[in-house]
Amino acid sequence: NMPFRMIGYDGNSYRSQMLENKKIIPVITIVLYFGVKQHWCKERSLKSILEIPEGLEPYVNDYTVHVFEIAWLTDVEIARFKSDFRIVANFFAQQRRNADYIPDDPTEIKHVDEVLKLLEVMTGDRRYTDIAIENGREVHSMCEVADRLEQAGFIKGRAEEIIETGYEFHLSEDDILTRLQKKLNITSQQAREYLTMFGQKSGESVK
Repeated sequence: NMPFRMIGYDGNSYRSQMLENKKIIPVITIVLYFGVKQHWCKERSLKSILEIPEGLEPYVNDYTVHVFEIAWLTDVEIARFKSDFRIVANFFAQQRRNADYIPDDPTEIKHVDEVLKLLEVMTGDRRYTDIAIENGREVHSMCEVADRLEQAGFIKGRAEEIIETGYEFHLSEDDILTRLQKKLNITSQQAREYLTMFGQKSGESVK
């Protein structure tokens, strides 16, 4: 239904310009597609999704969807970007070529919060915003993002081990929380999040 949605977006934009009684400027709407498993497979025009009665086709205005398939751009095309979007485009292009790709782009990210939030939304992985700032220090490149993701995975595994051991020895939740904080050097809030994540499962297995 993208052609229908784009008509609405563009129509609203032109209408708002008309209401301002100013010179109307062209509206250009593009679709950014971040799929890595396959190309955009939906229709790209209004007429292609309508059942037009015979003889009326010449009178039906068409509407074209301009799709940019980010993960399928070539290295040359990606290099043309001058903003942080080059880093984003490179990430998805590399991920399409290799599902196990570990970010290795050393380019400095100028708008860290925006880039990581976009990656979180497009990948469905909350960790990108969780690791944005660590010990008061913000990440500066995708290399650092990869390092922190790896560290986060290690800490998560250790937290599960500590919680399971705590339940095996029938420790109280307060004692387990204290162990988590000391052994992993994390805050009380982080410790409680891990206990919520793994505690119920571990407690039930002991029972």
